[in-house]
Amino acid sequence: IISLPPQVPLSLLILPSPKRQVPKNPISTSISCCCLNPSLFTNLTLLSYSMASHHFDLNENGDTATNNHHNNHHHHVPNKKPKLSLISDAELRSEFTHHDQTVARINNGSFGSCPASIIAAQQRWQLRYLQQPDDFYFNHLKPSILRTRTVIKDLINADDVDEISIVDNATTAAAIVLQQTSWAFAEGKFQKGDAAVMLHYAYGAVKKSVEAYVSRAGGHVIEVQLPFPVSSNDEIITEFRKALEKGKSNGRKVRLAVIDHITSMPCVVIPVKELVKICREEGVDQIFVDAAHAIGCTEVDMKDIGADFYT
Repeated sequence: IISLPPQVPLSLLILPSPKRQVPKNPISTSISCCCLNPSLFTNLTLLSYSMASHHFDLNENGDTATNNHHNNHHHHVPNKKPKLSLISDAELRSEFTHHDQTVARINNGSFGSCPASIIAAQQRWQLRYLQQPDDFYFNHLKPSILRTRTVIKDLINADDVDEISIVDNATTAAAIVLQQTSWAFAEGKFQKGDAAVMLHYAYGAVKKSVEAYVSRAGGHVIEVQLPFPVSSNDEIITEFRKALEKGKSNGRKVRLAVIDHITSMPCVVIPVKELVKICREEGVDQIFVDAAHAIGCTEVDMKDIGADFYT
């Protein structure tokens, strides 16, 4: 389990790259680790990567055994993609012995589910920070964040480490994306009445953020009304196309599409690659994938998905 200091809460904001191109041979990254509350990225609980020939050992002083001479090199990347290694059921259960064993917890997406080894790592990092805060902040925090961003970049097959930003949580990441959409309306780049399309199944905080940033700026928000239960991807695609057509009615333009990778309630894996392709064909300006539940649950490949923002 790779852990981070508690001063570095973790959520992902994948930013658009000016160098982004459609790959000739996109690399597919299959993530087969156990899903331990991926929506709460307070720690990086992507279970147990061994880094093949390039091992990242986040030790007590914030350095690595193999990478110290690279700490000041901004664009250093490991030679090989991180490889995931599975742990046994017994080992997995031992990580959660601090949970109430008489309660079967179904909701792991809101809070809880922090593994024991992550809690222990948090405490070690807290003590390391308190030993000498200035030394930790100026000499160890920044290179540790860069190493983490590099691991993430390789895990999700992003183009460049500069596309990876670590922010407080998934809701903060969504707000960052939506704020610049709001500014586009305010500065006249987008016109009053232009539309933003989002799924009816979108996470509550994200829906409220879309309404706050887009509606108040003069934009028109359209929800994709998905059936329940969803029986096929074709149903999702059909309803999504209908929403885009509605957004383009009366000469308006669809400026933003907000697409969940995995919806939270109900839980549905959305065909993001297909929806992103449709958005490109229909001239949608910005495509934002809310993927708080995706890493650790399903395949994540930035080059293959092709969205502008992935949080």
